[in-house]
Amino acid sequence: MAAYVSCDHLVWAGQVGALSDDTFVMRQARRISFGGWALGASCMATAKLPELTAILRQLHQLSKDVEAGTVSAEGWADRKNTLEEKAVRVILDIVSGSLQAVVALALLGVIPLEKRKLSLLGMFMSLAGIYQILMSIPLPEIVKPPLPLLPTPPAAAAPPPPPPPLPFFAGLGTKWTVTGSSG
Repeated sequence: MAAYVSCDHLVWAGQVGALSDDTFVMRQARRISFGGWALGASCMATAKLPELTAILRQLHQLSKDVEAGTVSAEGWADRKNTLEEKAVRVILDIVSGSLQAVVALALLGVIPLEKRKLSLLGMFMSLAGIYQILMSIPLPEIVKPPLPLLPTPPAAAAPPPPPPPLPFFAGLGTKWTVTGSSG
């Protein structure tokens, strides 16, 4: 891990122009850095597989318990939602680790990828990381107001009387005339 981090610092120094980027040391540092990144990302993705398997087994057991009638509907829904949320997080970790390994291997030159495809993978990695961060932020609880009692229907009331005519327009006829000069 120390070699990976050290070489990664050298690669970044070469990227910003602090070190010459085309020396033998920089090429070796790039190989160690990208190789360590690929190895670490693939190990992380592989390490998450047993956790995903355990969650899927729990979901399967839960469905068996529902069929057998040993779980209440409320308990089933809560437990199912919790397990599905955990499964989504683990799947995102696996996908993110796999994408990181592919990007690192492509930068290393092991996997031939065009720059556009490599950039697209980088964008997906960023979106997956942002989504994981947003998922970890707890949402505020929405407090629903209690439902009001059913309103009692009003007593049968007489319809309101029509409005009285306006006195200004009451004396006007239907014929309008315009006076004045035309020019």
